[in-house]
Amino acid sequence: MEILKDSGVLGAKPVNFPMEQNTKLSDAGDLLKDPSQYRRLVGRLIYLTITRSDIMYSVHVLSRFMHAPRKPHMEAALRVLRYLKGTPGQGLFLSSQNGMSLRVFLLFRLGWLPNDWEINYRLLCFFGFFACFLANEKTENSVTLLSRSRIQSYDKYML
Repeated sequence: MEILKDSGVLGAKPVNFPMEQNTKLSDAGDLLKDPSQYRRLVGRLIYLTITRSDIMYSVHVLSRFMHAPRKPHMEAALRVLRYLKGTPGQGLFLSSQNGMSLRVFLLFRLGWLPNDWEINYRLLCFFGFFACFLANEKTENSVTLLSRSRIQSYDKYML
């Protein structure tokens, strides 16, 4: 990977986890002489979280210190790179040949009750093969991933 080569971590020993357990990064330690190097590295890691969700928490923690990065922060960022070196096959593969499409379905039912209207709805969103059930009349603003069997049953019902 290009990020490993640019950071000089190609020869480093891989680690099993992106961040050590109970690591507490703080504003203690010496400031980096060139904070732009840390900011660039963390920015590249943020972009990488699109396909590597396993580093999302670690990168989130590292991004909190971009205003004044210190040596322990850079060491933690380099550890994430060492983790990436040891796990090259993990992550999502987004093919440029596969047409990723966004499909949204709305099932809307309007009913008349004595002295009031009753509105029930279900909103279903598909992004490629991934489906998220966004909302219904009982759980507004909830986002949950659906199982394959539920996706198929919703897909048959909604189409």
